Amino acid sequence: MEAAAGIVELDLSIEDPPLPTRTAVPLGLVVNELATNSLKYAFRGRDAGGLGLHMSAGTEGLEMAIRDGGPGIDPEAHVDSGLGQRLVAPLVEQLGGTLDHDSSAVGTRHTLRIPPSGVASLED
Repeated sequence: MEAAAGIVELDLSIEDPPLPTRTAVPLGLVVNELATNSLKYAFRGRDAGGLGLHMSAGTEGLEMAIRDGGPGIDPEAHVDSGLGQRLVAPLVEQLGGTLDHDSSAVGTRHTLRIPPSGVASLED
């Protein structure tokens, strides 16, 4: 995920499953917060990089991953201190899902998994 100077290269792999509004809205808020944080922090001190978004749906439910090519999250940082981060956990809980984080010196990946029952139970 390397890009030319001044460029954030997007790597998108998104299935378009039909989602009820009560699933799509909190999912969109979670994606917005995680992508915004990647754009805000992953490229600090650099003017280029990559941001990826993957979303797939199947019998296992919905899986969404956001990854960046930044330096990773500082283990000493208070990553849950912002308002957006405090909103993510209840939104994930509302969706009946789980959110995992994997961060290293080559980037950060957030993976949200929503079981089929989490999507179906929120239908309009």
